[in-house]
This record gives sequence, C-alpha cells and structure tokens, in this order.
Amino acid sequence: GKVIGYITLDRFSGAAFEADDIALVEAVASQAAVLIARQRLHLQTEQRARELAVLYEFSRQFERQMDPEHIAQKACQLAVERLAATYAWVGLVPVGEIRLYAAGFHHREMTSPIHHLSQRAFPVAQTAFVHRVLRAGAPLVVESIRDEALLTAEDRQVFEGLGANRLIAFSLRHGGQVMGVLLLGDSGEQREFVERMRFLQSFANQVSVVLENARLFADTRRHLEYMQSLHTIDMTINASLDLDVTLSVLVRQLLNQLRVDAVSVFVLDSHTNLLSCRIGDGFHTISPTNERLRLGQGRAGKVALTRQPIYLPDLRSKPPSSAYTAALVHDEGFVSYYGTPLIAKGQVKGVLEIYNRTPLHPDALWMEFITAVAAQAAIAMDNAVLFQNLERSNFDLRMAYDTTLEGWSRALELRDAETEGHSERVTEMTLRLARTMGITGDKLTAIRYGALLHDIGKMGIPDRILYKPGPLTDEEWKIMRQHPVYAYTLLSPIPYLREALDIPYCHHERWQGQGYPRGLKGEQIPLAARIFAVVDVWDALSKDRPYRKAWPQEKVIQYLQEQAGIQFDPKIVEIFVRLLEEGA
Repeated sequence: GKVIGYITLDRFSGAAFEADDIALVEAVASQAAVLIARQRLHLQTEQRARELAVLYEFSRQFERQMDPEHIAQKACQLAVERLAATYAWVGLVPVGEIRLYAAGFHHREMTSPIHHLSQRAFPVAQTAFVHRVLRAGAPLVVESIRDEALLTAEDRQVFEGLGANRLIAFSLRHGGQVMGVLLLGDSGEQREFVERMRFLQSFANQVSVVLENARLFADTRRHLEYMQSLHTIDMTINASLDLDVTLSVLVRQLLNQLRVDAVSVFVLDSHTNLLSCRIGDGFHTISPTNERLRLGQGRAGKVALTRQPIYLPDLRSKPPSSAYTAALVHDEGFVSYYGTPLIAKGQVKGVLEIYNRTPLHPDALWMEFITAVAAQAAIAMDNAVLFQNLERSNFDLRMAYDTTLEGWSRALELRDAETEGHSERVTEMTLRLARTMGITGDKLTAIRYGALLHDIGKMGIPDRILYKPGPLTDEEWKIMRQHPVYAYTLLSPIPYLREALDIPYCHHERWQGQGYPRGLKGEQIPLAARIFAVVDVWDALSKDRPYRKAWPQEKVIQYLQEQAGIQFDPKIVEIFVRLLEEGA
C-alpha cells in the first residue's frame, strides 16, 4: 500500500483513454512497482551487507589492539574509505579527566598521517561544538556549516578549513562512561550519508566498545603493575630494616608506576615535631633533603597537621609561602602537587609528596595505589623506629650485663688481692687469641663472658681453704676442685650465660685427661676452655706471687711448649706463642 512513484500518460488527440488502456497502464505500473521495490530491497541488502562488512572488519582488526590512539586513527580511516565520509575525526577524554584531545583524523585527500590537513584537525578539540556533543549524548547533525546556529564563528572557521559542508557528530559512550567524540564530515555530494544515521550510530557504538575494551585492558595491566610494585616494596620492608633502603625502593616504584617527575618523603620527629626530608628524587636544581618544616608549615607541614591529603592541580595559582616553594615552581617548573600523610597505628610518621611538571589527573586506581604505598611507607617508618628503640634497649641491656659481669669479676678479685687485674688481663689476651683463630660474633662474646667469670665458682669455696697460706690437704684439694662445678651450678640457670659456661666449667681440664672436674681429654674439652687454659697459665706464671717471683717470658713460653700435648692443646700453644712473639 506504500506509494513509491507514479506513471503519467499524455495523449495529444482529444480521444479519451479506453478502459483497456487504463488497465494496461495499471498492470505496467504494478509490475514497475514490484521491480523498483525489488531493486530497492536489493540495494538496501547490498548496503546493509557492506555496512555489516565494515563493522566486522573493524571488529576483527581490533580484537587484539589495545592502543586507544591506534584504534581512533583506524576508525577514521575506515569511516573515510568505507563509509564515504569526506573526513573523520576522533577526540578522546583521558580517564579521570575532562579535557578532550585529538586522537585520530583522516581525510579523503590525505596520502599520509602527516598530511598538512592533519594540522588543521588539532583545533577541533577546542571547539564549542564538540564539547556540546560530549555533553549531549545524542548525535548532532549540522546540515550546513555556514548557516548552522549551533556553530560559533570560531567553530565555523575550523570546520570550513577541513572542506566539508555537513557534520554528523556522535558522543562515544559505554556504560555511562564518556570516552570521546566521533565527528564525520560530508561534502554534501551523497544525501544518503545522513540518512544512514542508524548504521553510523552502530559504527560509533562499536568504536566505543573497542575503546572501552582497550581501557579495561589498560586498567587491568596497570592494576597488575601496581600490585607487583606493592609486592616489591613489601619484600623490601620484610628483607631490610634500613629505612633509607626501603624509601629508595619506594620512591623509584612511585616514579616508574605513576610516571610522575619527582617524589620526596618527609619524616616526622615525634620529639621535636619537625619534618625533615629523608629522600627526594627527580629534582634538578634544588635539594629537598635540606628542608626542615614545623607542623603546619609549608605544604608538607599542613598535610601532617591536618592528616589529610592535599591535591593542587596548578601550583602557579597560589603565591609561594617560602623561597623553597617558589623554587619548586620557578626553578624546577613543577605544575601539580599531591601530598599525603604517612600514618601508622594512628600516629603521623611523615609525609609523601609527588610533583609533576605537567598537570596531574589522578583517577581512582591512581589514588588507590598511592594510598597503599603511603601505608607501606608508614609501616616501614614505624618498623625503623621500633628497631632503633629495640637496638637501643638491647645495647643498654648488654651494657648492664657487661657491667654486672665486670662487677662480679672485680668482686672475686677483692677476695684475693694476689690476683688483682688477673681477670681483665686474661680476658683481653683470650679474646686476642680467639680472634687470631678466626672466632667472631656471638662465640667471641661468650668467650669474653666466660673469661671474666672463669673463677666465679670460688665463691663457693670456704675462706679457710681459699686463703690458706700453706699447702692444701688432699681433702682440701678435693673441695677446691669443686669450684668449676659450683660455677656450672651458679651460671647454668641464667639463659644468656649458658653459652659462656665452657670456660668456668672446663678450663682446668687437661689435654691428656688428667684434669678436673670431669677428666675430659683432647677435643672433648670445649675449644673456648682450651684457649683460656693456655692464657690462664701464661698470666699466672708471668706475674709475681707471694710464694714465687714472675718467670721471664722465655721461661713461660718454654713451659707452655713443654706442656703442649700434655696439659694444653698443642695447636693452640703454637698459635699463642707466635702471637706473643709477634707482639714482642
């Protein structure tokens, strides 16, 4: 029932058309209508097939393409080559931003992407018309660039320079997310170009889908890179208690992942409430590590005081508060700033600052990453403080231990004036000999404690035996030889002295097994006790005693060498004699 055309019959004679003539014409008209309808349907089918082929080709080409600008440029080429557009232009909006930039352009007269016409395409992003399209959502059609009220004079000049009479513009959207604008220019030679709005909208929709897929891929890849970066920082924190090492890794990760120009980290001294820059990277003319700020002073001081991030998209819009902040803008050329507090266990530990020489446009993923890094930095600072406090406590505790042991040693010497200075001398010489034999670390500390307390067991010997001026009886010697056992009984319940028991308990053992209290022989005797036994006899023979004068050094050495393999470990005697000769 739809009218698709008409046939007219003219006769120059006055005779009327007969019924048969009219019937014939009607039959011809009916057949013509069928033929025209079939032809139109065929043409529409072919056109639809071509359109579907374009959509398929576009989809196939971008199955693995994840670069938004490459997608935009290819979409423009397809629109011109397969959709009969005079030119096509695509502008994109970066994630989290409101600006639009020219990402793709193609013109039927262009022979390469750097054709002179492409230079005319850049100003399109600044026209009021494309920003109206960006906000509108629905397609906008301009039938005549010269007469269209939607175009300002400046817009009209830009579009006329591209050589098209009509415009069709689509907002590229997906899932409520505005991604950009597709602009198609038409010279007006083919009226059906505008009439194919439904297909052109499908083409624009497909461009939007491909761009969204590319963004999702980019976000996923960026998220994975951020996770790897956080893992690297976490591994550094776990592997090192050196805050400078951790902050250095953290700053490099921020520079690499966020593509920012400079990063600095301020550490807060909780005693003075002063912020000092611990590390800075990316600065060309100034050194932020010289900066000291009070709470509330400068940007970092305000971040720490308010415990809230500060984002300044344009540093040039605010007057500088100090020579340092002025230099950041004028000498370094920084434009944008982001600062966030470093908080651990409810306490501000410092401030993380980010500077960039171009505008920063943080998106949700960017903010999520910087928040996680800030948390890690705060944990690293808290760990460093805890470690420093622990080291200080351990040092104080070790000093207390040493002082106590030295006090015990002096107390023993006060009971026996004849051996005054003996413990200090044998301790020093035993440590020298142990170091010469390659002993270090905790083992050396245990030897020191053991040497200081080597006669601690004599506290259990009665004074009548300990101070007896004449020779001891067999029964008295039996009691005297119990002092190593008393030392073991006294020291073994003390955990930090258990490693030091070898000398007090075993320094009277002999190499051939005639010693006491257990009659150990050879290497059954702990090494520390074997070392000390040589030094103990050397010191006793080298000093005056009430019952004899000190022996000359040569005689002492001769005695030690004679007792090597009998009373002493021969290897240790050899090393000790060499040490004495080198010292002499």
